[in-house]
Amino acid sequence: MAMYSFVNFAYGSTFGLNLYCFLLYCFLLFISLKGNVTNLYIQENNKSRTTLLFFGLLLFALTSFVGDDFFHYYEFMYEYRGQVFGDQETGLEAFYQYLISFIDGNYFLFRLVVWGGSLILITYATRKFEANIYHTLFLILAGFIITFSYARATLAMAVFSVGAVLISVASESNIKKRVIPTILGLIIIACSMYFHRSMLPMIIISLGWVCMPWKRQLTRFSLLLAPIFIVICSYIMKTAFEELFTIANSLEDESGTLLRAEYYTEQNSVVNNLNGYIRLAFHYAVFYVPFFIISGTISSKDAVQKMDTRCIWLYQIIYLTFIFATSFLFMKADLVTLFDRYMYMSFIPMSILIASMKDSELLSKRQYLWIVVTFILSNLFQLFVAVYSQA
Repeated sequence: MAMYSFVNFAYGSTFGLNLYCFLLYCFLLFISLKGNVTNLYIQENNKSRTTLLFFGLLLFALTSFVGDDFFHYYEFMYEYRGQVFGDQETGLEAFYQYLISFIDGNYFLFRLVVWGGSLILITYATRKFEANIYHTLFLILAGFIITFSYARATLAMAVFSVGAVLISVASESNIKKRVIPTILGLIIIACSMYFHRSMLPMIIISLGWVCMPWKRQLTRFSLLLAPIFIVICSYIMKTAFEELFTIANSLEDESGTLLRAEYYTEQNSVVNNLNGYIRLAFHYAVFYVPFFIISGTISSKDAVQKMDTRCIWLYQIIYLTFIFATSFLFMKADLVTLFDRYMYMSFIPMSILIASMKDSELLSKRQYLWIVVTFILSNLFQLFVAVYSQA
């Protein structure tokens, strides 16, 4: 807690704290551009650059004063330190309750374990996928640093990504050799729910992902089918939510999961003017722009024939995540919060896939630069707005 003694969590972020985050992002971006958008670096120095970028990302996560979640967690630690937690009372998963109890409410250690552990898992997943770790970490910095740093769900997303990568890599093996790694991957994905309840739908999606027969062939037609899938998914989810809320109101929900879901659906979007829509456009550009660029490449017949099977598998789980998340926007209720939560779950697999496609030259230099420029402009805009709003 002593590390954050200069933070007044009662009043949230300030101009100085937001300016610090803006400058830190610019600094980390400056020192990591070399070797990511240019080839001007010595290969032998790649490990030192990767290490520097790893700890730069960790520093940003430890001191991410942009947004309210940093201060909510801080206040929560301060209030409940040394107490025995009850799941309904706190809304926290058991893992975090045990962690807070073990570290005696030390907020620095809490963020170090959650976000440091997430970075380690991302590094492992990238290495397992045989993608460039330096490039993957750079993409997370350039485009998803705010998403990465915002909430404890990042750890659950990292666990999910490890399972997804294991299944994707196993897809290159024959059926007999694929069974055990696939089962292990599904178990790891299931374990992600232990770190955040919102992962339950992703577990269901993953089961369908593993069982679906569409691989190389239907990948080419996925974008044409996307609107149909979104409409169908919206209808199914609308029916499911109505049933869940009925159950939540009639039964005792000891875990608080259903009531938590109802809480998310009751949160309204604060976007009601042109400025708000511009901010949303910049925010979601980091997800949709690379998705459509990747999809355009993968839908090409020549690209599908050249791509590794593992890349196609990883693209498919990203595609299914996008379908599921976007479906929330087509329901009558205002479910922007849930849309955000599930769209965010794609950023780690997407970063790994973009890095892999860049190194294998499946993405052209122009396509990759479009992605990177979109990432940088989006985050600079969001961080600048955060600073300006406190001025």
